[in-house]
Amino acid sequence: MDQVKKINPKILKPDMRILGIDPGSLTGYCLNTPFIFGHWDFKPHRYESGGMRYIRFRNKLDEIHTATKLDLVAFEEIIFHQTSLSAQVYGGLVSHLMVWAEENKVEYVGVNPGTWKRYVCGKGNAGKPKVAKAIQEQYDLNPQTFDESDAIGILKWAENEFIHTKK
Repeated sequence: MDQVKKINPKILKPDMRILGIDPGSLTGYCLNTPFIFGHWDFKPHRYESGGMRYIRFRNKLDEIHTATKLDLVAFEEIIFHQTSLSAQVYGGLVSHLMVWAEENKVEYVGVNPGTWKRYVCGKGNAGKPKVAKAIQEQYDLNPQTFDESDAIGILKWAENEFIHTKK
């Protein structure tokens, strides 16, 4: 299953505002209107509880949604994680994203890494350096981290899937 949630066809429009997210302790993000990308560091600071990362994450979502009303958030849907901590952080961020999206009436969709990588690179199992290179070459962008590259790729897949006519 490639998508967590079916998208309401009523929201599909050529000027959709989409946020692409690569969730993790370092979360890559990319917004299409206005086009900006970067990453957020949600690692807890000294003397903070682990729950602060989720509060900061929701604050970032609120900040973006206030500046430009989002129509859709597309995020990488990961099944396997290297460590139990990364699985817990990912699960927490995605659950907060889903609750936030429901509360704010923003559509959301999860996409399998192989699906968006196949769109960007032509190969579903492309490694991070190959994805970064494809992003640089195809879109003339210079992301600073692999998280940023991934978020751009997720956004570009979502634009193709939900805005542009399918090929």
